[in-house]
Amino acid sequence: MSSSAFINAVRRFAAIRGQVKIFRSDRGTNFIGAIDDLKIDSINVEDGPFKNFLYNSGTTWIFNPPHSSHMGGAWERMIGITRRILDSMLLNAAGRSLTHDVLNTLMAEVSAIVNSRPLVPVSTDPENPLILTPAMLLTQKTDYIFHLRSILENSIKRDLCLAEWRRVQALASVFWSRWRKGIPAVTTTTTKMDRRSP
Repeated sequence: MSSSAFINAVRRFAAIRGQVKIFRSDRGTNFIGAIDDLKIDSINVEDGPFKNFLYNSGTTWIFNPPHSSHMGGAWERMIGITRRILDSMLLNAAGRSLTHDVLNTLMAEVSAIVNSRPLVPVSTDPENPLILTPAMLLTQKTDYIFHLRSILENSIKRDLCLAEWRRVQALASVFWSRWRKGIPAVTTTTTKMDRRSP
């Protein structure tokens, strides 16, 4: 990704998600390149030409220390799992190219799947059926992905572009099944860390 593409990605992210208080990232060459191109200080990114964009929204940008790939392990693991699944899916579909519309829709479905994972262990209490997910925090809605899927499934029966819809749904289903297998279960507890030596 070039520095200009990265800057555009940051602007798209802010346009879709709204004001961002904190960006956390590794020290990828595209991030450092953007800092150099924009003459931004890597410690305080509120300096330079990008100042108004970040300062007006009250955004802070925190970089992991150099050579510390273990930092941000939780999000790096999610990115790694998602990337491996998408790489294998898109390589398997090499002969059948995806249109821009299909790829955008697939990425939106993937985002919805990844953001519908539980953030905390799932309660077995029937009085507490609500499962906290990133999608709930992002959208302030409790039934976002399930409601969206039911609307789309009902509308497909009427009239959507059936071939592209089926292709996106098939790809999203493959992603979902691989995601479930690849992500560590949030509901299980690790006893290894709980053991205390005498």
